[in-house]
Amino acid sequence: MEKLIGKWEVIREASEGEEVYLDKNEVPQEDRQVMQTIVWTQTFSQDGDEWVSETEAGDVKDRFKFTLGTEITHTTNTGKTIVGTLIWNDGRLLGSFMHDGKSTTTLDYLVGDTLYTEFTRNGATVKYKFRKV
Repeated sequence: MEKLIGKWEVIREASEGEEVYLDKNEVPQEDRQVMQTIVWTQTFSQDGDEWVSETEAGDVKDRFKFTLGTEITHTTNTGKTIVGTLIWNDGRLLGSFMHDGKSTTTLDYLVGDTLYTEFTRNGATVKYKFRKV
């Protein structure tokens, strides 16, 4: 998990499967335009025994703390509640969440100096690449 520590910025042109993911998850067109153009950073840090995930996308900021293997309940900045668990397995951060009554899985891992983040929901997966800043 320590390898993920730091601030990462999305490499927009390197995303894969975004359109299909947004279609399958019925994301409105006006939200898509914002999502596909905004600067997005992901920061991982450690606070004692807990890990911290901070996401910034324009003016939208979301932060939550978690302990690996322990269920968390988190209310996002938009008021939605997610419940799930994150584990570290074979060099990858795996998340399993319930959000709006649907299952979402996440996967964060490094290949060289690049962070990959994947989201899978409703049978579609989107993969983003990040560079350390």
